[in-house]
Amino acid sequence: MWFVVAELVVHGIAVARRVKVKNGDSLEGFVTLEAADKVTIRNATGPEIQIPVANIAQRGKLERSMMPEGLAANLTVREFTSLVDYFEARAKK
Repeated sequence: MWFVVAELVVHGIAVARRVKVKNGDSLEGFVTLEAADKVTIRNATGPEIQIPVANIAQRGKLERSMMPEGLAANLTVREFTSLVDYFEARAKK
């Protein structure tokens, strides 16, 4: 039996990152590209943001999931198991 808690990172699947830029802003999302001169991060709503490496003050991983809290509460058992299957398939890539 699987239990998914939205506040936890599960098995390192799609680990979200926090990037703090030098102007004090923090961006949270998934790193989709990491190059010598820039990092591209996709936030929870989908847009990708390119951040020049020279503007990054601090980087780290989030200690919680980007999945909205309570998301699983509104899913049927079938929808929930489908979601878990999807995450497992993504983790194998």
